[in-house]
Amino acid sequence: PPATQEAWETGCRVLYVDDEPKEPSVIVAAIGGAAKLAGLVLIGVGALISLWLIGSLVVDWISEIF
Repeated sequence: PPATQEAWETGCRVLYVDDEPKEPSVIVAAIGGAAKLAGLVLIGVGALISLWLIGSLVVDWISEIF
């Protein structure tokens, strides 16, 4: 029947359209996750470096006082 044919085509179209963006969105999500991870690593490294710099400055400052 034409109605069944139409429903089947619509179903195929919906499936196709749904499947189409899935691949790129997965890739985008993976890239986003990697970028977040890299950002966190960079922030952590930056924090460690700044703590080390502050620590060495404080040690120098204390050693100058005493």
